[in-house]
Amino acid sequence: MKPNTAEEARLKATLEKTEHATDADALFLRTETFICLGRNKEALECIQKNASILEKDLERLFPLHIELLLAFQDYDGALEAVKHYAELPYFNQAVEEMIREYPKKIREIEKKRYQKSTLDIASIKANLTSKNAAHVLLGLQDAAYLGYLPFLKEILSVLSSDLNDFVRTFALLVLVDGKYMEEVNFTKNGIDFTVVPENLDPPYEGYLFTEFMDALRTHGEDPSVVSIAEEIFRQYVMALYPEDVLGTCDELLTEALFVLAHKYLAMEIDLDAISQKSGFPVAKIEALAQIIGEMTQKSAKVEL
Repeated sequence: MKPNTAEEARLKATLEKTEHATDADALFLRTETFICLGRNKEALECIQKNASILEKDLERLFPLHIELLLAFQDYDGALEAVKHYAELPYFNQAVEEMIREYPKKIREIEKKRYQKSTLDIASIKANLTSKNAAHVLLGLQDAAYLGYLPFLKEILSVLSSDLNDFVRTFALLVLVDGKYMEEVNFTKNGIDFTVVPENLDPPYEGYLFTEFMDALRTHGEDPSVVSIAEEIFRQYVMALYPEDVLGTCDELLTEALFVLAHKYLAMEIDLDAISQKSGFPVAKIEALAQIIGEMTQKSAKVEL
């Protein structure tokens, strides 16, 4: 329910007072105030930017963060967050129970959302053949849940259409998830791919991805920086998928991601020290950081 004028004024005053907050209580108050105002995106950003502080109170942070992700229907992101919190060294019994119970809850919520859909096969096909990218995405979500087979012709048409890269990548992922065994042609970022979806790892799975994420988390950076670096990396993986991101020069990629994470958080970073420690020239680190930044920004600007 939208707050009344007086309540809204009070909430906005709270945001002003906590704008430069550095203690956990004030940051939690700021996050909760964003939620009360319906500004969930800013609430999520507040959590990401201040992870190192907020993670000291996991019993309070855990449900707040997960419920925000669920509000965005980011079920995979919510499961990834649960996994992240489970790897932290210190938590109490209440947090341990949430970590054990939430994965099942997340999947149940996701399942119920799809069960509420009254779309029939014809309606889904109508969405898939729409010229409206948002309608096509809805059709792809339903096709992913119900199984691709009844919609194969329409999904293959989406793959070869002039819709934006994000939508066509989603279509490819539906076939990857369904382990489609035939070759498909797919063009993205000016590159022509011929792939067998069954042979592709989903973008956030596989040995190389897991190893790289573990390396990011053990790099010795502030948890807030690590959290942002992980998110940028996920965006970069999706922006290039199905092109391989890992396996060539992962150390350079790590340094470039942390440069971008520091920039996002408006934190200073000593590039010369990083260069000396890593052995990569500053120019090379900055060049890759620029490429990653441009690719992720391009993906973020997709219009539906």
